[in-house]
Amino acid sequence: MKLTKDILRTIIKEEINQMDEIFGFGKKKKGKTVKVNTSTNFPVEHRFLSGIELAYDKSKDAFVGKELFTNNAPTRTFKNTPGNFYQGRSSEGMIYAIAFKRMFKKEAPAPGGSSDAAEASPSGDSGGPAAKIANALGKRFKSEDVKVSDDVIAIRFSREPVLAQKAYKKFGKTRGVSILKKLGYKNAKFTGKIIDQNFGTFTI
Repeated sequence: MKLTKDILRTIIKEEINQMDEIFGFGKKKKGKTVKVNTSTNFPVEHRFLSGIELAYDKSKDAFVGKELFTNNAPTRTFKNTPGNFYQGRSSEGMIYAIAFKRMFKKEAPAPGGSSDAAEASPSGDSGGPAAKIANALGKRFKSEDVKVSDDVIAIRFSREPVLAQKAYKKFGKTRGVSILKKLGYKNAKFTGKIIDQNFGTFTI
């Protein structure tokens, strides 16, 4: 069969329509994408300070998209993966959960495949990793004073930014690292870096 201009146009049109069906892009599918912004407490590879626009791929049960306002940004895929970053999810799974709730107006299904009981617990639960760290630090600490990601733990030593930084630099190297290692984070290290004004970070 000879490839004519009309046939080529038809093929291109069909391919575009198919992409619209899968990813929800295009004028006819307006409203099928959601924007997600992440903060600096996410691992480096998942920090979208300018946001990311995601569409749902039903065949993969995943959200796909590119970072906004970034030229030549790679297409990324986010699945509902388990972990200990947020509600039993990894940071990738958290992005999936945020996008799912915004698109479908309901909570995302629980992630599957987690073999670690600690990872299956929400960070804010009494048995979650954040709560365990807070309890080990002392009575004045609460689960919301601790953020646990795939490779970083952030602890708020005070709700006053200046006091938090002083306490972090004074006690972080000794008490903070020691407590994390006792809780099983054998590779815990003091970074000296502050995020969100008053959370001191430790790599794990």
